Amino acid sequence: MMFMFKPILSPVALAVAVVAASGFAAVQSVHAQTATEQATTVLNIPAQPLAQALNELARQTRMQLLVQRQLVEGKQAPAVSGNLTVRQALQRLLAGSSLEPSFDGNSVVIKAAVAAAPQGEAVLPTVTVTASNEQPLPVRQERGFRARSSAVSGFREQEVLNTPFSTTTVSAEVIADQQAKSLADVVRNDPSVTLAGDPHWFERVNVRGFYLSTDAVYRDGMSINDQGSIALENKAAVEVNKGLSALRYGATSPGGTLNYVVKRPTAEPLRTISVSANGDGGFGAHADLGGRFGSDAQFGYRINAAAEEQRSHVKAFKGDKQFVSGFFDWQVNNQLSLELDVEHQRLKKLSVRGPSLWWWGWDEDAAAVAAAQAAFDRIGPQTYAYQSWAMEPNEQTYVVTRAHYRINDAWKASFSAHRSKLWRDQNSSDAWDVVGPNGDYEASIYYSPDQERNNSAYQLVVQGDIRQGPLRHELAFGHDRVQRDMTYPEGVYESIGFDNLFNPVGLPRPAVGPAEAGPSYLANRSRFGASSATDALAQRYKRSKTNPTLGVVFKPTPQGSVYLSYAEGIEQGGVVNGANYTNNR
Repeated sequence: MMFMFKPILSPVALAVAVVAASGFAAVQSVHAQTATEQATTVLNIPAQPLAQALNELARQTRMQLLVQRQLVEGKQAPAVSGNLTVRQALQRLLAGSSLEPSFDGNSVVIKAAVAAAPQGEAVLPTVTVTASNEQPLPVRQERGFRARSSAVSGFREQEVLNTPFSTTTVSAEVIADQQAKSLADVVRNDPSVTLAGDPHWFERVNVRGFYLSTDAVYRDGMSINDQGSIALENKAAVEVNKGLSALRYGATSPGGTLNYVVKRPTAEPLRTISVSANGDGGFGAHADLGGRFGSDAQFGYRINAAAEEQRSHVKAFKGDKQFVSGFFDWQVNNQLSLELDVEHQRLKKLSVRGPSLWWWGWDEDAAAVAAAQAAFDRIGPQTYAYQSWAMEPNEQTYVVTRAHYRINDAWKASFSAHRSKLWRDQNSSDAWDVVGPNGDYEASIYYSPDQERNNSAYQLVVQGDIRQGPLRHELAFGHDRVQRDMTYPEGVYESIGFDNLFNPVGLPRPAVGPAEAGPSYLANRSRFGASSATDALAQRYKRSKTNPTLGVVFKPTPQGSVYLSYAEGIEQGGVVNGANYTNNR
């Protein structure tokens, strides 16, 4: 059992200002940036006096609200939670209070509701708005070029600025704008994350020089096997946690973790179709559909489908891909929501080996070193070793079910069950030994059909808040269990003759099949469990604050200096103007 404590956070903006002369209470956002009326935010506001509830709403949504003091005195607000817009949240908070909101740009004014309609006129019935109360990885993470929140370093979603770890999040919008097709394209956005080795049929990365093995790769926080090309069409973001992550995941790589975030249903209908092509003859199409339906919009869906003919600058390279995924949720009631997440991909492409083969045998044969050095100038962008029959098909399937239950206004629990299966036929051709100065090399075949990499994972998370004086404890308790199975046959590895790197002639495939490769068997099975508890401490906002600044500079040499600084500050709120304000002059 491990514990993490985060230092007390100081406020960076004045949360509440009471103006006695005008009789107004101004509630403004913590940050200068404000959310729009249409944006959704994951809210958790307990039942409390209405004035305090409006203050909490302003803090969580970063909106500026104004209301006359006498309008809210003595009134109570119900608990409000879920992924809601500001308008939806206000409808719930103000229900039965005879108050209504008026939106004006980045501000909201709470006023007395208009008089009821005269008798005889039609009066619309009360409409109850419901929404999913669980978005552990919110839809907003999918959009924008800078992520403001992440869950890659712990069980709870946190603001990136408040996370005591170094993380990088690449959103779906960035992936689409950069036309990224693989993890290799995504990690170019972070210089501390580099591709590890030659990506034949899967991609691995180094984080700060540490190799991320397969036990450091996750999909929505659930362990998966990455020995296959991971599709990006249904991913809302790719997150990298750079540093020790045993607190969250138990046994894992010291370099950090990689997490693929799956797209969720959208509040508004989404209908997107995109096509792509490249100058090498490759082309593809991708459809992305999302929305909600039902009498109370209690059902949500997000469907992605794609097909692609893959071509590259290597003339002989070819491949084809089919992909489909679906994410469905059901808001059963105000406490319980259920999710089903399914993904399947079929990929078949030519096995191409890069110039890394030039390094083989250097430490053993001085003549091979000289021969390789003499041929360096002939290496070009199409200098690869391959045979046209060396196609390697693979299929990947993921099935995840989740249940989220809100115990009360402050606590909730989530249970997830995950099953992933990767199947492939490894039918590759490579150089048996070093390449001669004229490009001649002895080619080989490695044939190992019916390989499987299967993962099963279960996860239970309980999280909530406890207030203790001026502090709020943001607690999370989690337990994971994972089983990883590897099944494959002995396989066939043998020489098939000689070919030339610069002028390939092609070699016939030897007559080897499943009988020669041998039966598949369970080669490895690993099980592990991990439990963790985290406590993030947060301080309540005050109406006034001292702003200390401290700096120390040390000059070890006349040409260099090292400094350490600490500072706190507040920001001024918005300007009161416009016809909706009674004190705008």
